Amino acid sequence: MKKQLTGVLGGSLKVYRILLFTVIFLIFGLFLSPNTYAATETGEAEFTPWSGYWWPYYRGGLATGLDYRGNPAPVEKYEMLTRGSYPQDLTTWYKDKYYDPDAPGWFGLCLYWAWASVYENITFLPSSLDNIVFRVGDKKGLLTLTHNDDIIESEYVHSPDVFHYWLMYYIKEQRKAFVADLDSSDEIWSYPVFRYDMETRTDASTEHVEVTIYYANDFVHPDYMGTDIKQQTYTYDLYVSGGAITGGEWTGSSVSDHPDRVTIPIVSQTNCPYLDYQKILEIAQSEDDFLESGTDTVALHPGTYNLILMDEDRYSFDGSSGDVIRLAVEKQNGSTQDMVISITDAAGNAVAENRIVTEDDPLELILSEAVPPYAIVLTQNDYSDPNIYTLKFDIQRNTTQTVPYIPKNGMWSGFALTNPGDTPVEDVTLTTYTEEGQPLQTLLGPMTMASGERQVFLFTDLPYRQHELSDTESLKLMADGDIRMVNLFASSSYERMSVFAQNSADNAETRIIIPDTRAPLDFSRSMSGAVMNKMFDDLLLNLRLYSEGGTLKKEILNEPLTSRSMLPISPSGYPFYSMPSSGWIDVTEAEGNVLSGFQYVKAGTWSETLFALSADSTHKIVPQIPEPGYWETTVTLINPNDAENVIRFHLRKAGEDLSEDTELRLAPNEKRVVTLHDQYGKSSDDPLHSSILDISAELPVAGYYTFASPNDKADLPLPDSDDLKTDLIMPHYAGNDGFWWTGVGVFNPSESDLTIQGTPYDINGQEMASAGQQIVLFPGEYDVFTVKDRFGENIASEIAFIKFAALEGEKFGGFYLYGNLTNEMLSGANMR
Repeated sequence: MKKQLTGVLGGSLKVYRILLFTVIFLIFGLFLSPNTYAATETGEAEFTPWSGYWWPYYRGGLATGLDYRGNPAPVEKYEMLTRGSYPQDLTTWYKDKYYDPDAPGWFGLCLYWAWASVYENITFLPSSLDNIVFRVGDKKGLLTLTHNDDIIESEYVHSPDVFHYWLMYYIKEQRKAFVADLDSSDEIWSYPVFRYDMETRTDASTEHVEVTIYYANDFVHPDYMGTDIKQQTYTYDLYVSGGAITGGEWTGSSVSDHPDRVTIPIVSQTNCPYLDYQKILEIAQSEDDFLESGTDTVALHPGTYNLILMDEDRYSFDGSSGDVIRLAVEKQNGSTQDMVISITDAAGNAVAENRIVTEDDPLELILSEAVPPYAIVLTQNDYSDPNIYTLKFDIQRNTTQTVPYIPKNGMWSGFALTNPGDTPVEDVTLTTYTEEGQPLQTLLGPMTMASGERQVFLFTDLPYRQHELSDTESLKLMADGDIRMVNLFASSSYERMSVFAQNSADNAETRIIIPDTRAPLDFSRSMSGAVMNKMFDDLLLNLRLYSEGGTLKKEILNEPLTSRSMLPISPSGYPFYSMPSSGWIDVTEAEGNVLSGFQYVKAGTWSETLFALSADSTHKIVPQIPEPGYWETTVTLINPNDAENVIRFHLRKAGEDLSEDTELRLAPNEKRVVTLHDQYGKSSDDPLHSSILDISAELPVAGYYTFASPNDKADLPLPDSDDLKTDLIMPHYAGNDGFWWTGVGVFNPSESDLTIQGTPYDINGQEMASAGQQIVLFPGEYDVFTVKDRFGENIASEIAFIKFAALEGEKFGGFYLYGNLTNEMLSGANMR
């Protein structure tokens, strides 16, 4: 219903109607001779208009969802699909125009629905586009809105001959339905009229008519499928003179109850600048879901799928030995049909057979012992009322790496994936996850990466669904073998560069340290982070927040952390709400399960990330300390013990000479930042130049070291014996374009001389054997270089990654740094 009609075409139809009446009556025998006493006939439009909801103003349901299914409402779903988020301009426009909680109860969009219904010959079915479910009500509501300014033919029914003409001309001759206001009061209730049954009697120059019209009803649920047909009977007399109808009058009850106005859309049109008619038509005509591939079985990859059961759905999913698979199927509200789910393994053995009756009884399975690949078949008895359901598939693999933070708001995020091995690695995937640990979408793969293959791309190059970006908190790399991943991200103005590159295959420990907290009102810097559960089991966390001096500020025991989810950590947020500046957090799991975590700290022009630190070693190494001047080097140490910890710094090349050693006594749970470059940064002519610094403690110690330029800094975990290997990989060379430099440091922690072979590989994964370099290190010595300086500019321009191997089979350590030519951006990681 609407107070005013718009878009009327061409003014009065009176003359046109009189001329056509004569023709119609002659053609169809409606000009009755005095010998014709009675006749019956039926007229029907070519297609039956569909019933739809009238979307009253006082609810504003197309934008508010108040009288439908809540949020996202239909126009919000349209914005999600076309703009990536809601609410935006369309929602605002709609609420300004069609949402008024104080509007009269009959104000609504029934006229626009009726115009759409007679114009659009569509069979509506639910569908899933870009993983957004568009129900029947969404589609009908959006299509209704595209007809809010149609170009129309219109006429007031001042006498029954007008209505009679519209029945004869539009329904009988043109076979088109038209719209009539069937309410005789001041209210306007418009309906699509598509059929009539007529009986006529002739009495001299008067034709007595009784006609029953059939129309589509709008007092239905928005998701109503088909047409709810109503009927109304009218009586009237028509006056005939000289072969033409000259007038008429209503009779019986129709005198006070008859149509007020009739209209028909000629051209669809909307006055909304934020709607695309063709796009909405595409949405309205769509059916089924984006995952369908005819009758073929579709391979599932980790993600959340919103799907439509239009016919039998068949899927398969695979895994490897040691993998754990989680599958969940949830019926959404709507269909009254039961869903039947059958799952079999590779041998054809039944794994599960379930019937889902309501949305309150989802199927949830953890599969670890059956034989993959698995097949899943979903059916229902009657597909005329298709089920809408959500399928979630996730996999826990032994070889998983996590990027725990996906930047938004204009920051760029780049990735390098490298297979440094001698054999291909299969089933490489990148999947996004929510904070709650739900898989969103597999953006890359599954693919096989050849030996030596490297792929470099930006996050924006991946086919992520824009409307899911706000829910995207992390990304997991999973594969059947060793793939090295480096993630660099920074602001669009090339400031605040940070890196995520795991120091081990899973970065999981039974005890982790988040080393830096910030006070809630410290506007000079910010901190965020999380504790992460990589398992499918729920965990119970014990968290202890300490000040820099070691005072226990807050203890939280048995904090639940659901499977695969994150517990965000930030100033003024749960679970601590208030944190000390420069404090730290100790995290364990109540039953000794492994955890992981990270932090992201920003201040001024710099930002840095760290995965949570381990706290199980009494010996750490600072692998390089540049001489004082341009670079500053510090170490941050944390004593995660309830007792004093005595810590000694010793330059390895000094041997038994302890004269430059430093002894620190860290109080229980104390954190301390120590400047190293003034005392231990040696010039090139000093015998102790290029010496690693040993950090030995009486009790386990945690910490990280920092290289700082005047504009940025890089934080790296202090390596210990677990980080020493006979082979190490520098997984990505950044510098081919001349904007970046890549620095590498290798160090010898052993008691004997060490020769390290550095072998570069090109962008095709081919070994550049002739360009290899040997690095000879004395006991306790390090060597630091840029790739371009060591290998030469011409060779460096072709390098993708570098393998380092100790020829004597001894273990060594290393790190790499990335920076731009002005060192306004700096970040790095330890090699593994």
